[in-house]
This record gives sequence, C-alpha cells and structure tokens, in this order.
Amino acid sequence: MLFKEKLMRKAMRWVAAVAVVMLSHQAYGAPALKSGDRWPHHAPRAAAVGGGHVFFGRGNVLTVLDNDLGHLGSIDLQSEILGIFYAADTLYVASGANGLKIVDVSTPAAPVLAGNPYMPEDNSGISSIFVSGKFAYTTSLTNIFTVLDVSDPAAPVKAGSTTLSGLLVSAASLFVSGTTAAVADQVNGLHLLAISDPAAPLRTAIVPLPGASEVFTAGNYAYVTSAGAGMGIVDISDPAEPAQLGSYAPENAKFLGISVAGDSAFVADENNGLLEVNVGDKNNPSLIRLFAGTRGAYSVAHSGSDIFVCDFALGLQKIGSGTYNPPGDARDLFIDAEYYLYVLDDTSGAGDDQEGLRIFDVFNIGNFVFKGFVATPGKARSVTVVRGAAGTPSYAYVADGESGLQIVDVSDQTAPVIVGSLDTSGTANDVQVSGNYAYVADGEAGLKVIDISDRVHPQLAGSFETGGTAFAIVVAGDLVYVADGGRGLHIIDVAAKENPLSVGFLDTDGTAYDVRISGPYAYVADGAEGLVIIDVATPAAPSRTGGYNTGGMALGVSISGNYVRIADGTGGLVTLDVSDPAAPVQVDAWSTGTNGNALNVASIDEYVFVAENLAGAAVYQLSDETPFEPKPFDPPGDSAGCFIMAAAVREPRLDRCLGPVCAMRFGPFFGRWNAHVSGSRYFHPLEKSSLLHRGGGEGFKQMRHFTATE
Repeated sequence: MLFKEKLMRKAMRWVAAVAVVMLSHQAYGAPALKSGDRWPHHAPRAAAVGGGHVFFGRGNVLTVLDNDLGHLGSIDLQSEILGIFYAADTLYVASGANGLKIVDVSTPAAPVLAGNPYMPEDNSGISSIFVSGKFAYTTSLTNIFTVLDVSDPAAPVKAGSTTLSGLLVSAASLFVSGTTAAVADQVNGLHLLAISDPAAPLRTAIVPLPGASEVFTAGNYAYVTSAGAGMGIVDISDPAEPAQLGSYAPENAKFLGISVAGDSAFVADENNGLLEVNVGDKNNPSLIRLFAGTRGAYSVAHSGSDIFVCDFALGLQKIGSGTYNPPGDARDLFIDAEYYLYVLDDTSGAGDDQEGLRIFDVFNIGNFVFKGFVATPGKARSVTVVRGAAGTPSYAYVADGESGLQIVDVSDQTAPVIVGSLDTSGTANDVQVSGNYAYVADGEAGLKVIDISDRVHPQLAGSFETGGTAFAIVVAGDLVYVADGGRGLHIIDVAAKENPLSVGFLDTDGTAYDVRISGPYAYVADGAEGLVIIDVATPAAPSRTGGYNTGGMALGVSISGNYVRIADGTGGLVTLDVSDPAAPVQVDAWSTGTNGNALNVASIDEYVFVAENLAGAAVYQLSDETPFEPKPFDPPGDSAGCFIMAAAVREPRLDRCLGPVCAMRFGPFFGRWNAHVSGSRYFHPLEKSSLLHRGGGEGFKQMRHFTATE
C-alpha cells in the first residue's frame, strides 16, 4: 500500500504539472524559491465554527478553541487536514489521501475519532466535505463526487456517486444548498450537480472559472474565489443554465477562502489579508474594507458577528479580538543527510512539556511527518546531530540555554531520549561537535570544551572567556571561530583542549550572531550590519574582505557553493552570490519574505529550511518552474517496463528501463544516472555503497543520495 500511495502521489504531481502547462501562458524565467511545508502543523488551513466553539486544522492537528480563542483540546489525525465541517458535536474532516475522518467533539477538551475513516473505492482520498441533514457530500483527490449517509456518523454508508467532468479535475471545495451542490475545481471551474436523489447525483453544468479555490452559495447565487481571477458571482437559479454575473478582481490579489453573510462577502486574500466586499449589486461587487492586522489570509468562517480567519503569517484570528498563537515555535533547526529535520522550540505557549526537540521526516518535501519529541529542561537554542555508523547510536546535541548541554539519543527518531547533560556556567547558545568533543558557545561565559567520549557523563575539558557574548561557533580542525556578539569574530586554538588559546579577533561593526567557514573566509551574520566576510587565511590577522547590508537583522547564515543564505529576521530569507567575496550580490529570485522572523537557516541540496520563530519551521525549494511535458518512451527490445511521471520538482523518476537496468532522473537540474533494479531495491552500478536505503517500500526515493556519474 505504501508503494501504491507513493505512485499515486507522483501521479498527482504529474497532473498538477500538466494543469500548469494547460492553464499558463507565462514564460517562466530564472530559478526562484517557492514555499514547501512548515511546522508547527503548517499554516492554519481550514476553520469551522459551531456549538460555541472554533475548530481549525494545521497540517495533521485539529484544534478546538472556545469562542474567545482559548485552547480547549486537540487531536493529531496523522494526515493533513484539507477541510472540516461541523454538525451536531461532530467534525467531518477531509484528510486527503487518508480519506474522510469523523471526530466526536462532544467533549471539546478531548476530541476522539469516531469509527473508521471512509475511503472511496478507488482509494482516491477526500479533498473537501460538506454536511447537510443526514448526508455528507465529498469530493475525491481525483474526480469523484460522493454522497454518504451519515445517520450514524461513526459508520458512513455510500448512498451514491458520480464523476466530475473534465480531462483533469482538482476539486478544492464544495457547498450544498437545497438540491444543488457546487464544486470549485481549480482546473475546470465551477461544477453544479443536482442532488435531489442522493443515490443518483447528476451533473448539470460547468462554469469555466479556472483556478477556482472555494465556493459559497447563498440563495440563487454562487460566490467563487480564484487564485488568479478574484471573486466571481454566478446566478444558479437554474442549475442547468448558470449565468456569470459580476466579479471583483483587484491587482495583486490571491483570493482563496470566502464566506457570505447578507450583502457582505468576506474574502481571504493570501497577499493582502481579509477583505469585506459588497455583493448587494451582483453585477458590480465593490470593496467595503480591508481588515487591518491580517496579512496572509487563507480561509474564513463566520458565526453571527464573529469572523474567524486562518492566516498564513499570524495563525487563527478572531477579527477585533486578537490572535490564537498555537503552541510551538522554531528557534533553530538541523537537517541531516537522511532528510530528518530536527527543530528546537524554546518559547512554546503550551508549557515546559512542549519545549524542546522535535523530529520530522521530510523525505517527501512538502510533507513534514512528525516522528518524535523530547522536552529539554531549559530554553533550547541550538542543535547539531551526529549520525552514527551502521549499528551505532546517533546523537543530537542541544545547547539548552541556562541548562547547558543536553545529549539526546536519536537512534530511534520516534523515541528520542536525553542520555546525558552538563550544566555550563553561562547560557548555552550554540553547540558543534568534532570527534569526542562538543564545543559550546556559552554566552558571556565564552567557549566551553566538553569531553563527550562518555555521552552519559560528559565532562568539562576546558574553557575560554571570549570577552563578548558567544552566540555561535564553527569548528575547523584545531580552530574554533566564535561569533562573539558585540566583540565580533574571535578565533581560538583548541589543540590543547584543557587550555584553549586566543589566536586572533576582528571587531565587526554590528553584533556577530552566527558564523560559517568556507575556504579562507568566515561569513558572519552581523545583526543590523548584515553579512560580513572576513579573510581568515591568516588566523592571527583576520581582515575584512567585504560585506552586504541585508536590510533586516542578520541572525543566521548557511553556505551552499557560491551562495550564502541569511536568516534576516524581519527581512526574511536573503540569498547572496559571493563568487566575489569583496562584492556580494543579492539574488532576488532566491530571497523571500518569511511568515515569521527568520532566526536561522540550513540548506541541503536545493532545499532551504528556515526557523521562523513563532511561524515555525518552513522549507523553500529552488525551482526553475519550467513546466514538464510528459512523453512516452518505447524502448527497443526487451523492457522491464517504464513510465515517465514527474513535474518540474526534484522527484526521482524512472526515465527508461532496458532489462534490469534503469535510468533514473532527479529533475531538471540533476542529469541522469543508471541503476540496477532488483525487486524493490535499487543499486548504482558504480557506487553501490552510496545508496541510502530506508526500507524496501520506500520506492524510488532511495535513489536520492547516489554519487552521480553522467
């Protein structure tokens, strides 16, 4: 089933790519960053109001709040929440590839699953949900519209179904009013169906509204939002002959969610926030106001005079009454070679037991899968992970603020456990590991050298007072480079662990928060001064080579080839080309605003992970955005079979197969490699040892870590 599910996901990505080709006339230009997934639980995606409570979904987690946004309870549904609907103490949840899940919320503080999930016969998942009376109406991730009898919510029974018309269908939402169902399809537009006979729903019409995101019907009218065409109004008094009326489409808008009350339509605009639009004149809708304090509105729900908005940047908001900040943030992160992401949370709103280290499997970019959590006693500031060789433990080393160094066994990512610790005399801000020693940037206490040969009983080996505030360090051989706050960069010789010695320093103009080394240069995140590049070829005499004012507050830095990526606080993610260290150049296409303050950054392959403080951890992908045009391949002679199924994302795919040898392709940037296929395991003909195997069922993604040979 796992292998089949992965093939389905690939197929959906192929469908999305073809949709781009069909719908777009834009000539794509230079590579750009695009958003992927994020934690905590992604941005709030769906909201519902009922029974005096507010319900919303963030990724896998369904949260229950009171009407004043006080936290009551939550449940992890183990699958991404695409849509929710409340009816009589029951929540009906569209859970994508995991079908329809039904949650009993009669006890709001302890929501529980009721019965087993419902899945269409073809296992095509559920993308949207609406409940009216004893029937639930769903759309699948493909093209199936289904009516379910939910007289017993714990045991839904299929009443009838039909397929939605169109070569490609991407149903995003649906709304039922009377005997008409309306479905917003991102490819084809608005579908109308007659549902007077639940056993035999009938398609009546399609209104071409490409990019349709959400639909809300009231009386004889359907109000449809589109990511690219604003909001349209359709007369559906005769569902067989719908008539398009007026529209409201301001520049630079990306309309997603909508809710209508009387002559007001409340529209969630990802680019601008929440809008109220006058729809009294159906032919000429007009803006009433833009609600202050919203930024990246995704969906909206209302109950009486209360309006609730899911906002990418600010979480769930009740208009005029504040914002619900979910428990969890991201102070620092680390991505290892097997695509496990380690995220530190240091200021959670849910209490000390929620602060610490969380581990996610991000092997499928765009889907953060939670693996495990361990609370740390202090305010976790930084983490580095050392993977053990086969059969040996793996450890995460956490700089835990006032609680010093914590050593966590992460061999089993689902059950991390603290095995050792050492309380340092200062505030542990950063930690790096080299051999049997951990080097800790210990705030005003300077540098600590800790012997970790016995992970259970780490011992202080040596220390050095740097004179500033040690925020971050990097180790290169016997030298440790310290970002020393107001004192700039300090270089320390640690050949004698018990007696570290100062080698050189350079006082920067700003506040040195982070540092990385590449070749003869140190790259320092220097706060308000941006990036400072220092020549450290002669450690005793470091000298400034160049710099770049990033415009924000440079707090973290990561290096990838000739590019430096900077976590720039309110300035987001900034990428600089440092091919000429004396004259860095900003790469606008690879720089982006972030939903929260960018505190730190890590890179692997073409992915950039950013710790965005209260907005959590996010991933951005370097993409050339060139639409992929699938072509069949008919190999000569005997063939083990082949298919081509990939979009312009870095997803490995079988390119062609001749007997047991297949060519694998990793995307538009990365060329083609040959591999032998044996069952569900794949072997590189020249570099078998470079294979990363994560289980026979993991499919093609085992190919990600090959050493490439063209």
